[in-house]
Amino acid sequence: MPMETAKLKLSIAEVSALTGECVANIQAAIKRGDLKSFLIGRRRAIRPVDVERWLAFLQEQSDKGRPVSYQPHDRRTQEKATAPAQRAKAKKPLRSGARDA
Repeated sequence: MPMETAKLKLSIAEVSALTGECVANIQAAIKRGDLKSFLIGRRRAIRPVDVERWLAFLQEQSDKGRPVSYQPHDRRTQEKATAPAQRAKAKKPLRSGARDA
């Protein structure tokens, strides 16, 4: 009878499927240092124990009233709000009364 073994490493996509978190959140957690990972060539891998530690960290932060958010503020919304002001600053002021001779 073959022995069932647990996977020793997971891909980001597998972690996403297991946790229900989107790939972008997992990548952000890795970048921020909340989720430990390692490279095999150019591929990133995560040990199951590190996924469990990350989930425990997320729960701990939530229990303390400080839920972790990996989504940056919507830059597009900020850009839309500041774009008219930036465009106004970028326009060169008209020279009053100055004409080329």
